[in-house]
Amino acid sequence: MPTKKNFFYLVFLLTTLSFVVSCSLFSAKSTSSATQPALPSPTEASQSQVVIGNVFQPTVLPTTDVLIQSENRRLWAVSAVTDSDPGNEEFLLGSPDEMFCESPEVFWSYTDVENSPTEITFSLSYAYAIKPSEINLYFTTTGSTTLRVEVLQASSGLGYLAYEDKIGDSSSCPQVLSIPLDIDQMVDTIIVAFNNQEASLYLDAVELAGTLPGYESLPVFWRVPVVSDDPTKADSRYPGGMALDGLNNLYLANGQNGLLRYDVEGNLLQSYTVPMESYISDIAVDETGKPVLTDSTYQWFVSLGPNGMQDVVGGEDFSWDNPREIAIHPLDGTYFLMDESEEVARIRVYNPLTAEWIRDIPLETVGYFAHRGLAFDQQGALYTIDQSQPGILKLDASSGEVIDILGFTDLAPTGRSDLALDSSGNIYVLLNNSPDNSAVYVLDPQGNLLKRFGQLTYDGWGWEEGTFLFPISIAVSADGQFVFIRENEFLTAYQWMP
Repeated sequence: MPTKKNFFYLVFLLTTLSFVVSCSLFSAKSTSSATQPALPSPTEASQSQVVIGNVFQPTVLPTTDVLIQSENRRLWAVSAVTDSDPGNEEFLLGSPDEMFCESPEVFWSYTDVENSPTEITFSLSYAYAIKPSEINLYFTTTGSTTLRVEVLQASSGLGYLAYEDKIGDSSSCPQVLSIPLDIDQMVDTIIVAFNNQEASLYLDAVELAGTLPGYESLPVFWRVPVVSDDPTKADSRYPGGMALDGLNNLYLANGQNGLLRYDVEGNLLQSYTVPMESYISDIAVDETGKPVLTDSTYQWFVSLGPNGMQDVVGGEDFSWDNPREIAIHPLDGTYFLMDESEEVARIRVYNPLTAEWIRDIPLETVGYFAHRGLAFDQQGALYTIDQSQPGILKLDASSGEVIDILGFTDLAPTGRSDLALDSSGNIYVLLNNSPDNSAVYVLDPQGNLLKRFGQLTYDGWGWEEGTFLFPISIAVSADGQFVFIRENEFLTAYQWMP
């Protein structure tokens, strides 16, 4: 292993940049002399296949449209409870089964008038809450009966009577009852009740239609392929973090594939050569524009000078495969590096000029990958994701004391991969799973959900611009105009237009 005194990082300056402009996509010429095989487009695969790297794998396509990049949503129940015959709740789930109208008692949820209580209720739950505009019930009856429909949000318990009247005057199957709604309330639960002594109700499905507040159909500014490990290989590893300098040039810590720098339009400007064994896990840029990277193979950090040569190298007693996250204090320039294993969880603080260790900030949750992301706001408060907590930890950078846990309600049902902050203190949280399949939640400094954008896929179906398969890292410009998202094989940029 090289020693610190003879270990160095060099920058390879591209002498020729190829700009390919098509449909707002700017591609930079690869720095490798070898020709890279073209990645197959998901649209080139048949509908029964999903493209992951260069390997085709069969998959079952979703039966519901979960990849709509719009605030308009149409949801079907994902779980149901009834005081009717136990075991037939499953027939209420999903979209209508109109083909079974000839035998609804076999395929739909129903009750027997003679052996049931006077009123039967069905409580249907949906994957996430939306602001409702309409409810559509698919059913048939043996005659006229009284129906009552209520809507509520499970977390608050607040309910609203949406409908109460006679139904079932028609003998058609299925019958569809559309109930318009205009209420200022989020809904994720519908309760359907009817008088079972008047007639039996055969209920097929209940659709909840409305809008997802804050979702923005933001077009992709550009998307470029990036050299990545083949995920099918046992020794493959995911890439690392990203950071922006004052000119919005993007530094990408590309794991085992080195360090890259792009301009704001997606053109590759520089490629830094690093030792073959290195794993560049994260990158930060200080106020002067100096990049500082972390190498979790050699277990140290390295700051780079203007010519790409190493400037300062440091790090003491990091755990195996650490440090993995770095952030630079905006007021004094000190380096904060995440160090965690099954035995220890701490943030190590270093002097940027001498690389001397200053102090440790202990973290309560211990475990490998127990924390994700590390970022400062302009006032010097430190933020990270504690995977044992449903929100974002806001820490005092001096003492490590928890100042607040932000976004508790909105982030609780999600999986978080990374975070970034703009100069206004807004928090951009990158998600690897979410109930509404949004890829990014944007919180205000108090932790309130401002907006969401991007879409997630979990099996590769619909993997195209604006849809992400297990995204890894996120970066945002100081003014919030540009947002960058890294996933295996691709780097994507968004631009908020004024």
